[in-house]
Amino acid sequence: MQEKCRLVRGFSILLVIFYIANSAADDRFHIGTIANRGSFAYEHLRYAIDRWNTEHGAHTQIKFSIVSPIRYDNNYEERMCEIMQQGIVAVVLSNEESEQDSQLIKSMCHYFNIPCLSLQSTSLRDSVSDFVTLLGPSRGAGARATSEFLDSMRWTGFLLAYQHGSDLEDLSPLMQYKQIVDTGGRRIHIKIRRLPNNTDDYEPFLKYVKTRLKQTNIIIHSNNITVLYNLLQQARGLNMAEPPFSYVFTNTDLSLLEDFLNNMYGASFHCNITGLQLVKNDPMMKTQLALTSEAVYVVGMSIYRMRELGHAPRQSSIMCDSHDIWSDGRIMNEGIRKLKLRNQLTGDVQFKSNGERDDIMYHGVGRINSQFVKLGNWSEKRGWNFDSRYANRWEFDIDPDSEDLEGLHLRVVVYLEEPFVIKTGENQYEGFCIDLLNEMTQVLKFNYTIIEVQDGTYGIEDESGRWNGIIGALQRHEADLSLSAVTITYSRAEVVDFTLPFMHLGISILLARTSEETDKGSLWTFLEPLSLTVWISLLISYCIVSYSMHILAKFSPYEWYNLERIDERDFENIKNQKNQFTVLNSFWFTMGSLMQQGSDVIPRAAATRLIAVVWWMFTQIIISSYTAQLAAFLTVERMSTPIESTQDLANQQKIRYGVLKSGSTMDFFRESKIPMYERMWSVMESSSPGVFVNSSREGIARVKSGGYAYMMESSMLEYYLERDCELQSIGGLLDSKGYGIALPKGSPLRDILSRTVLQLQERTILEALKNKWWRDRREGPSCGPPPSEKATNSKPQNIFGIFYVLLTGLIVAFLLACGEYCIESRHEAFRLKLTIVGKFMDWYRGNSNDSKQRSKLRNMQLDTAGQEVSIFNNKIE
Repeated sequence: MQEKCRLVRGFSILLVIFYIANSAADDRFHIGTIANRGSFAYEHLRYAIDRWNTEHGAHTQIKFSIVSPIRYDNNYEERMCEIMQQGIVAVVLSNEESEQDSQLIKSMCHYFNIPCLSLQSTSLRDSVSDFVTLLGPSRGAGARATSEFLDSMRWTGFLLAYQHGSDLEDLSPLMQYKQIVDTGGRRIHIKIRRLPNNTDDYEPFLKYVKTRLKQTNIIIHSNNITVLYNLLQQARGLNMAEPPFSYVFTNTDLSLLEDFLNNMYGASFHCNITGLQLVKNDPMMKTQLALTSEAVYVVGMSIYRMRELGHAPRQSSIMCDSHDIWSDGRIMNEGIRKLKLRNQLTGDVQFKSNGERDDIMYHGVGRINSQFVKLGNWSEKRGWNFDSRYANRWEFDIDPDSEDLEGLHLRVVVYLEEPFVIKTGENQYEGFCIDLLNEMTQVLKFNYTIIEVQDGTYGIEDESGRWNGIIGALQRHEADLSLSAVTITYSRAEVVDFTLPFMHLGISILLARTSEETDKGSLWTFLEPLSLTVWISLLISYCIVSYSMHILAKFSPYEWYNLERIDERDFENIKNQKNQFTVLNSFWFTMGSLMQQGSDVIPRAAATRLIAVVWWMFTQIIISSYTAQLAAFLTVERMSTPIESTQDLANQQKIRYGVLKSGSTMDFFRESKIPMYERMWSVMESSSPGVFVNSSREGIARVKSGGYAYMMESSMLEYYLERDCELQSIGGLLDSKGYGIALPKGSPLRDILSRTVLQLQERTILEALKNKWWRDRREGPSCGPPPSEKATNSKPQNIFGIFYVLLTGLIVAFLLACGEYCIESRHEAFRLKLTIVGKFMDWYRGNSNDSKQRSKLRNMQLDTAGQEVSIFNNKIE
């Protein structure tokens, strides 16, 4: 059996020697590959050899044939030994081999002195080999070109998605792109995620990017063109093929998808799609095929040049077991590395001394008007050189470090919102922002044209990722900047640039003041515990009770008493009878009782005593009520509004609340992760009728109509509070943010405008402009803040019960006085003549003299009674 194997092996060697001899005679050389028959690498090499033989074989008298392993179940070492036995002049190494197998093949080439042409470096840590020539780009070159490309696009953040773990080494220059970019000192924010493997369904990954990561700038790294096809196709179904989404692909075969984007779904792809390209020719050739063709061309031209110099290489069979080396391998390798070729498929081909491709060139391609165009080119030596036709149209011809913008005409888009921008006539505007714009023009010396935003909104992102309002206008390059009350938010900063804020603010709550809150304090605050109705009723009651006391005292005979009794005969002497409740004494008695100080006049009859008791009870309750209310006014802190914080507003259902439609406040509640704000957003979104307003004036009108709270930015809230005393602000600020000048992404105007904002702020011009439009331009006095302490006065119905008790007491007292008169009239008492009824009877009987004497006696005072009696007696005598 062993002898048979030796015979077969010897026969094979003879066939190889015979084959090589015939090949040499026919000027046919062999190029080896370890790729399987039918694989892409094998077919690419076969195409490249056929192309050389067809285009260059005749005039160079050099033809190639492909040598590959017969048995593909062998390992790579056995495959390499098999093809070396057939006498090869070079090995073309594709990128289909693993890093470990690639290193093995390169080491064998180095050992046996066989030139190896690698299409791509397998690792950044590849050791330099004398017999390995890198025809493709070095590892990481594409990532460096992409990172420098991001500088021109001025991206401040992006998502980097890769396919395999081995790609991270290739992407390391891009992942380390943390330098401070020319965006006002902001640092690049990079999110890195791996694409799903072993699947063609990328929809869950794209949804995660859109909803969770909220990234619109996406870099995709994959060597498989099918992956790019599936990603773009499924992104279109999720509305991720529209602005503001932008894609950068590191795959150099991106242009091969042009027909797919145009013919099938081209009408739906409106987003930015850019990438890199190595191949120069048109129509586009796949990168691996172009590099393989160049590898064959390099081998052919090297043999051709060496033959001209009389050093044509001779093929020889290499046996791995005999430790042979190719004697002409070093000469062949030097001929390859010294070769310089111009205008090849991937540009100029020349190599460094260590075998790497020297200054390989990438082309930047972008999809413009439904076709891919070359935006510029990049090389390691000179970086990017962009075509002037496709340069960023927002990069004005200015120096970023210039002091002014003289000669520049800018388009400024604005949103009409008092007091920031107010339209006074045709193409005539005024307001805080207009004054600020004029101040900036004096400093920077530029001209401008004002454009009103078409849809009348600041800008918010819809479910499909489109922006409306001012943000959408800037994103669509319809204006150069926007100077309005545009709030700086994270989502907006992803699609446009902002200068430093020119005003700081937050979200606050606007409510209408109640009628009690609009009342002003005065010198007569002590009267406020009781309402005007109560005070008038109290005065009327005082007069009625005083006169009632006087009348009943004159009506009741028991209120008359003898002043001085000399003997029993004087008991019924009319001169000595006295009634103490005169009109003045009656008023004095009721006033003393009201002031709770007492009086020297005391009632004697049951009727007058009943009035006194009822009046005392009345005054007790009135004084107690007044004291309690006065104490509440002076010491008790009690809000008259039912809402005093955001928590109160969220926990109640009586007062509805809303925000401005398509504004940053609406976006704040919609994107908030705080449970209370999430609940408030859910309530606002589900309210019917709707609680969203189209303007701040509409929101304020709804607030003043009652039952509605409007959440707006504090800067505008302060403006309206200064002018409308029916409004009030409750609670503190819900957040903290600022207004900034918005510009298209990547605009070089950002830095110079930010410096100007700082300059105006340091010169207090911004504060002066705010005072002008917030305070100086108001009509009428300023509305002060709502009082923090206010107690309500007593309503009439709260204490009117005691007035009814007083009235009832007066009626009972009159009835009782009538009863006393009737009882006394049964005895024909002398005191009956002193009462009102008795006097009326005497007058009726015509007893005028007695009536005159009783009149004098009635007017007699207690301290002059004796004198009056003597005078009266003298007259009688």
